[in-house]
Amino acid sequence: MRRLCRLGRGGSMTAEFSLTIPVLLVMFFGLFQVGTLFIANAGLKNGIGEAARLATLYPRRSDDTIIQRLRSASYGINSANLTNVVISHGIAQGTDYTEISASYTVPMNMLVVTLPSITLSESRRVYVP
Repeated sequence: MRRLCRLGRGGSMTAEFSLTIPVLLVMFFGLFQVGTLFIANAGLKNGIGEAARLATLYPRRSDDTIIQRLRSASYGINSANLTNVVISHGIAQGTDYTEISASYTVPMNMLVVTLPSITLSESRRVYVP
């Protein structure tokens, strides 16, 4: 009888593995997507920062040149998903400023499941000499 009980335990490890592997895969791909979000956020911040630095230089650059710098300095993102790029100029407390803002849509894909996209936004105001 003991021998029969010992023989029946071999399949339990297979059953436990088959129950835990989908959970581990979902966690792995979820962490991958979170990493993709962090990279996209860092790339967007870098692009906005480089465009803001360019906007502060003398002589004053055109808006098209600033947008081109934003797109070229944004690493880790697809520039086709970079939307709502807005450059505005104004005066605050007697000083000229340039405000640069942009949004980036990150597509979320987990194997065969497509999740809703996440939109990241960044804005920076720089004062122009």
